[in-house]
Amino acid sequence: MKFISATINGFGKWVDESFDFYNEGVNCLYGQNESGKSTLHLFILYMLFGMPPKQRNFYRPKTSGALGGRLTIEAKHIGRFTIERFDGVRNGSALCYTEDGSQYDEEWLTETLQGISYATYQSIFSFSANDLNDFRNMKEDDLGEVLLGIGLTGSTAIHSVEKMLDNKISELFKPYGKKPLINQELDQLALLHKEVRQSASEEKIYQNKNLESDKLSQDIRTMEEQAKQLYNERLEMERKQQALPVMKQYSELREKLGELPNSLPFPEDGLTRYEKLKSEILPLRSEFSFLVANEKTYENRITLLQEQLPAEERYKEAVQLLKLKDDYTSFVREKENWQSQLNKLQNRLKMEINQLNIGISMEDVERLHLPFHTEKNWNQIKISSGDLEKESLQLQQEQKELTNQRMYTMNQIGELEDQLPDPHHVSRIKEKLRLATENELIKRLSMQSAKKKIKWEEERKKKEKYASLGLWGSIIVALILGLVAMLADSSIFYVGTITFLIIGLLQRVLLHRYLDGMEKIIGTEEIQTTNIAIEDEERKEAENLLASYESTKKDIAALEETLKSIKLKLMKWNEKNKIHIDAYHVLEGRIKQQIDLYPFLLHVEIDYWPELYHNLKHIVTLSQEALETKENIKLLEEKKEKIQLELNQFSGTENREWTQKNIQEQLRELELFTTDYNSNLEKIKQYRQQIRENTEQQLAVKEKLNPYETEIRQLYEVAQVDTEDSYYFKARQVQEKLELEKKKTTLVRQLNNFFDDQEEKHNVDWQEEELASRAQQIKTEEIELQKNVEKKRQELANIRAEILQMETSETHSYKLHQFEMKKDRLNELAKEWAVLKTAKEMLSETKRNYRDTYLSKVIQQTIYYFGFLTDGRYKSVHPPGDGQAFYVVTHDDIHFDVSELSKGTVDQLYISLRFAVSEVMSNEFKLPIIMDDAFIHFDTERAERISEIIKNIASKHQVLLFTCKKNVVEFFENDNIIRL
Repeated sequence: MKFISATINGFGKWVDESFDFYNEGVNCLYGQNESGKSTLHLFILYMLFGMPPKQRNFYRPKTSGALGGRLTIEAKHIGRFTIERFDGVRNGSALCYTEDGSQYDEEWLTETLQGISYATYQSIFSFSANDLNDFRNMKEDDLGEVLLGIGLTGSTAIHSVEKMLDNKISELFKPYGKKPLINQELDQLALLHKEVRQSASEEKIYQNKNLESDKLSQDIRTMEEQAKQLYNERLEMERKQQALPVMKQYSELREKLGELPNSLPFPEDGLTRYEKLKSEILPLRSEFSFLVANEKTYENRITLLQEQLPAEERYKEAVQLLKLKDDYTSFVREKENWQSQLNKLQNRLKMEINQLNIGISMEDVERLHLPFHTEKNWNQIKISSGDLEKESLQLQQEQKELTNQRMYTMNQIGELEDQLPDPHHVSRIKEKLRLATENELIKRLSMQSAKKKIKWEEERKKKEKYASLGLWGSIIVALILGLVAMLADSSIFYVGTITFLIIGLLQRVLLHRYLDGMEKIIGTEEIQTTNIAIEDEERKEAENLLASYESTKKDIAALEETLKSIKLKLMKWNEKNKIHIDAYHVLEGRIKQQIDLYPFLLHVEIDYWPELYHNLKHIVTLSQEALETKENIKLLEEKKEKIQLELNQFSGTENREWTQKNIQEQLRELELFTTDYNSNLEKIKQYRQQIRENTEQQLAVKEKLNPYETEIRQLYEVAQVDTEDSYYFKARQVQEKLELEKKKTTLVRQLNNFFDDQEEKHNVDWQEEELASRAQQIKTEEIELQKNVEKKRQELANIRAEILQMETSETHSYKLHQFEMKKDRLNELAKEWAVLKTAKEMLSETKRNYRDTYLSKVIQQTIYYFGFLTDGRYKSVHPPGDGQAFYVVTHDDIHFDVSELSKGTVDQLYISLRFAVSEVMSNEFKLPIIMDDAFIHFDTERAERISEIIKNIASKHQVLLFTCKKNVVEFFENDNIIRL
């Protein structure tokens, strides 16, 4: 797993910052103190593992409200994914994005990190100068165990936990101690047990008091039951007294009901129904009257509008003319656009003509004609002019150079001719050297001829010997073949015999001829020698003179050739100059021709003609556009006049007021005319429609009235009346009877609340005096009974006070309670002691398991790093075991306990263990390693050695090294340095 990049929206001093990390080598993050190294370190840990809310508040930036950011990581089996964590979003939990767009939560991140927690990562893959300072402050007696814990887990946590457990266990119990809590509780429990036995005698008195208290409580409950019965009887008397007026009202109500007829035929809810029907009918009748009045109003308005309508032909003519409005509006808008465009074109033309400043006017531009070949001609003239000018300069330079070369060459030839010796003297020396050379050559040939003769004699003898052997060999072979032919009687062997004899003879004859010829050639070679001789010194001087002469002649000949070449070049230069002059005359003719066509060119340099052409072409184009725009404006004016003529004919020539208006006013009046016409037609149409709707509404209202009137007649029939007044009188009777029945029901309900017996409700024979007398008697009995109850309660309270006093004093029960509480407290402390003891044993067992699994690998790697850091002074490191402390061994086999080592050596041993743990555990958990100024107290030599170890680790795992020391930065490549 590797860190790819970090984006910090806000964390401590970092706001809106991004960091890219290197995949290979060490990521050395360099910065001075207070530059934010540790903050960046904590940000990475926050992204991986989160942070409690209080701690997050500490790192909230002052200049930004957002706290959080993103960390991009590349994992082997997952690929790249980004961790996003913001305070206040998802309660600070992480959201992970993979490259395929998938999203995952905090649980997925924990699984991806293989369950590594913040503490585990800090103890294995991350350490800083603070860890080293804490290690320096350890007691000497604890160093061995601390180093063992580091070798097991990468931190001092095991030692701290072990110390804490030992302290807790000692605080709880010691076999012969007095101060531990369990020892104190045991002493107190024994004392309480003795006091409980002493207070057992007081328990009997306490039990008797309790029995007496129970008896008084039973008596009080009996008296309270009697009081309750009296209370219920008193309530019954009071209820009868309260019900007596209601009974009287009930009797009077029954008499009134008897006066009314038994049968009153009337519709159910008749009065309400009748009132409702009346309320429904009245609006309908009013609506019907209103509809009749509206119908007359609509007919009058239709008549008035028809009188105001103009002729239909005139309306159609106005509509037809209004169709010209869009055309007119379009013409006006188009004319304004064309006029605006024309003004812009004219202003632009004036500006661009003034910018040219070549003496032409707008009229000249309008008459100006630029054929398509003009640009080509002007470009060719420009190019030809430039080429001729360059060629003229080149010809002048070339003429000057050729003239100088010819003068120089002629001077050289003259100087060399002056240096030549006399030709006759040179001829004599040449002849003398020739004769001497021939004499030496003849002598060499004579010697070679003598050697050839001796060699030839030797060769001649060999050839004669080989010829004799060949002849005799041929004869022997021929004889053998002849014998074979005679014996075999075969012609082939005879032919072979003759052939070999002929071959032998021919070889012999030919060899003699060859030898005779060679004798003649060698014998005739006789070389005639002269007596001319020359001394070596004289020969050398003569040869030097001839060599100097020949060299000078060659130099003169070469210079003469050069001179001829220069003359030839001058001739070619004259031809080129003539051609140049002719071309210049042709160019002048073309320039004059163009100036005659375009006089303004006289004021413009030829080099600017092509650029001027483009400007003029653009101006001409603008001028043509302006002319076209004028034509378009003219056409629009003609169309506008045509529309004006058609509008003037609408009202006739006699209406001068109409013809004096402009087109817009005429069109506006036509619009008003047609709008009024259409509005009146629409109103007439609406009124007719409203009349039809009114008629339909009248019919609908009549249909609505019919059922209401029918229902009213039915109500009269049920009530057996003919008029509305008689109907209302009968309704009042029915209402009075209903109210009496209702009151009767209410009184019956009240009586039901007083009595449960139905017969008792109709009994009105009670005497008010008797009821009052019995109620007073019951009340007197209640008071007497209450006094007896109070007396009993007072006795019970006294006994309970005595019992309470016995319970609150140092009695047996209190002591027993205290004894039980102490036992419970002792049990809790014993459980706590057992838990701590078990945790201590489990920690020891865990240490043993880790030691068996990882410690050997860690110690082996520690030996390598420790030896490298100490320049080989120590050859082995041994963890505690079998009663022996942590110790190291030098190359001289001297053992040193860690408490005997110097502070610097102990630091190196600590660093070696941390490196070893990180590397061993990294084989199982592939996570980056972070170091934060872990070597700030090391000198240059130690820092250099540690840097080599870090580079070695970085070849396998990604390493982030935070440092403020320049000498540490110098040990790493510049490409791997991130400056903060």
